[in-house]
Amino acid sequence: MAESSLTEGIFMILVNNYNTYFFHIYDDLMANFGIFFRTMMVLYTVLIGYMWMTNKENSRAFIKSWFLIAIFYTLVMESNAYMNTVYSPFIGLVEDISTYFLQGTSYTSVFASLDELAVKFIQTTGSLWPSGINWPWDYALAVIGFVALYVFFFVMVFAFLAVYAISYFSICLFLLLGGVFILLGTIEHTKSMFFAWLKNLLQHAFTIIFASIILGVTSDGVLNSINDLEQLDMNNIFSLKFVGFIGWCAINTVLFLKSADFAAGLTGTIAGSTAGLAGGMAKAGGLTAAGTAGAGALGAHGGLAGAGYLAGKAGMTRTQAMAGNALEMLKKKRGIK
Repeated sequence: MAESSLTEGIFMILVNNYNTYFFHIYDDLMANFGIFFRTMMVLYTVLIGYMWMTNKENSRAFIKSWFLIAIFYTLVMESNAYMNTVYSPFIGLVEDISTYFLQGTSYTSVFASLDELAVKFIQTTGSLWPSGINWPWDYALAVIGFVALYVFFFVMVFAFLAVYAISYFSICLFLLLGGVFILLGTIEHTKSMFFAWLKNLLQHAFTIIFASIILGVTSDGVLNSINDLEQLDMNNIFSLKFVGFIGWCAINTVLFLKSADFAAGLTGTIAGSTAGLAGGMAKAGGLTAAGTAGAGALGAHGGLAGAGYLAGKAGMTRTQAMAGNALEMLKKKRGIK
């Protein structure tokens, strides 16, 4: 078995943890809801029988309604049909489509491809830094150019990872509760809840598909731009090749973040939460990349890791502060001291 790359390994750990959680909690979830739905099924059977006896003109509609609810109830609550016909096939279909557009061997191939791009980029830019610059102004321009390359590249990478990961686990969470919403869809007064669940499920699926299509279309352009960086002179970094690489990264970042909007327009939903979270994660990736690139420009190659750590620590501190503020707001809303 081939060794996983960095981002692929992280993603697979998350997937395995979720699968363990799902199979641990799903049976208990269905058992708890089963008490309610079994009671409702008995009451509904009695109601349908009464309505059939008192209004035989509409008896066919009553029987049809009862059979529909009974079938879905049996599939969801009394068998593993939901797991075998909805949960696993739906996730598998999304993974297969994204893999197809990325021409990979498995749905995690995208992460291996991103790691290869990142390694190629770091190796290319690492060899560009000149051994010595005498004039402070030239040194400052070289640092600015070096940092810009890293920021734009890693913002692009984090934008895709954020969109893909958020959408993938949103699909998993929606499917976890899918059995309940399918049953709600058989009841006239709660049918709208089922369609809302279905629309949001499809929106996250199409987000992954659109992001995969965008990456598949633009990955060759990014790779060619990275290869063009080898021809740069860091003493005179600002050139058409520099601008071309920045342009590829900027366009990709915007398209990745817009993939949620594309999917939302197709399904009639709102993509603000996915796109906003993805944008925040991409921004955090840019800050980390800026610290990493700055350290590489200011000193030895070993400084890369140190700057990455400091930038990550600063980002963690900021995140903890935001989490603390959110917790205080929640306490005030709930009246908790």
